[in-house]
Amino acid sequence: MNVCKKCWKHIRFFNSSLKFRQFSDVHEVNIPFSNKCDLIISSSKYAGFADGAAVVRQGDTSVLVTVVGRPRQTPASFLPLTVDYRQKAAAAGRIPTSHHRRDTPPTEQEILTSRVIDRSLRPLFLSDFNNEIQIICNVLAVDGIHDPEVLCVNAASTALALSNLPWNGPIGCVRVGLIEDKVVVAPTRRDLANSSLNMLVTAAGQNLVIMLEAAADDVLQPDFLKAIKTGVKECQRVIQGIQDIVKVKGKPKLVSEVVEINPEIKNTICSLCEDRLRRIFTDFSHDKLSRDDAVKELRTEVLEKIKAELPEYAEATNEVFNSVTKEVFRNLILETSIRCDGRSLTELRNISTEVDLYKPLHGSSLFQRGQTQVLCTVSLDSLTSALQMDPVKVLTTGLKEKNFFVHYEFPPYAVKEIGRVGSVVRREIGHGALAEKGIKAVVPLDFPFTIRLTSEVLQSNGKVYPQEFECFLLYTSVDV
Repeated sequence: MNVCKKCWKHIRFFNSSLKFRQFSDVHEVNIPFSNKCDLIISSSKYAGFADGAAVVRQGDTSVLVTVVGRPRQTPASFLPLTVDYRQKAAAAGRIPTSHHRRDTPPTEQEILTSRVIDRSLRPLFLSDFNNEIQIICNVLAVDGIHDPEVLCVNAASTALALSNLPWNGPIGCVRVGLIEDKVVVAPTRRDLANSSLNMLVTAAGQNLVIMLEAAADDVLQPDFLKAIKTGVKECQRVIQGIQDIVKVKGKPKLVSEVVEINPEIKNTICSLCEDRLRRIFTDFSHDKLSRDDAVKELRTEVLEKIKAELPEYAEATNEVFNSVTKEVFRNLILETSIRCDGRSLTELRNISTEVDLYKPLHGSSLFQRGQTQVLCTVSLDSLTSALQMDPVKVLTTGLKEKNFFVHYEFPPYAVKEIGRVGSVVRREIGHGALAEKGIKAVVPLDFPFTIRLTSEVLQSNGKVYPQEFECFLLYTSVDV
């Protein structure tokens, strides 16, 4: 088709004006912090097909966060939320050092940041909302001064608030430091080097605290509380800015369908199992395995009876049985103030420790609390074995390597399961980092060796959280 030059001129002008309108249709909010460090939040001109997208920048550091949700075909007992944070080498103006010069799978730091974002967002989702949700955080540029981790939490909050997914946000996030007894909001890399506190504060509206993550070095309680209050106050500025954007660019929220348990099937299952569940949970001779086996046997009996007598309710039986079991377990504790193993609400499980288990090792210890058992070891090596940091981590923290780290392992046999062995899951990385923060402050900065602590769970009755205490016992038993 022949088109004259004049027509082409009009077509080019129309296309350019259309693109201009599309890119100019971005709402932006400037949020000044108390330290004069502005945070700029905007609805994104990128990723138009995502349910929600936002760009946040501070200085020359910029991040893009997208949110996509889709309904699940089957109900889930938990919120299927996935958060992926990536800080690619290109964001720092670097070329990856891998063989193919491509970015590698997520590093430990990226996984830890993903977990921070997840913990900040997850509590505000509706309890009955089980759509599959994926949040992808992409660092576009990093200047080595401002923290992309905080920006991603705020960008994720903005993207969710702009999307059509039901969520009780927004939230705000700031990093808080403590330098010479003065609280510093949004500290730079140099500020953190002189700070006795490095804390992330995530808060919702009305000054409600959502998540705290901190590493401190002998910080007094009044100073710590002051830092939290300051962080929560600064978060309100971020929340107000996000709300201003949502008023202009927000999408109508989906209505979450509440799936109510049929009272008929619940009453039927209660009549079949409630009395036996009470007997199981008040039989203090049970340990973890025997109690689980007794509940499993009862579950099988109930399922078979429901399939035979009420086949139309067979699919919902398992979920209803879980609900009834939780209610019975909780009510018994509230009624009697006695736990299922016979302990009162203020009584701890028996704790025992052993040290110097294996002579060839630099240090080893066994920590046991009730039926939870953890084996700890320590290894010392030269500084050439220090852990090397990735380029973006070097740029944002100034830390090129670290000579003290903690590795946590939770093999499947610890809970009598068969599972995959070898690959490290996010939970293990997160718990290892938590233990590392707990004892890093007592490790001398000029220690002339590389220290590796391992904490392997051998058996677990309930969640294993006191890794800091276990590793501290190990560290004090080391004979250098």
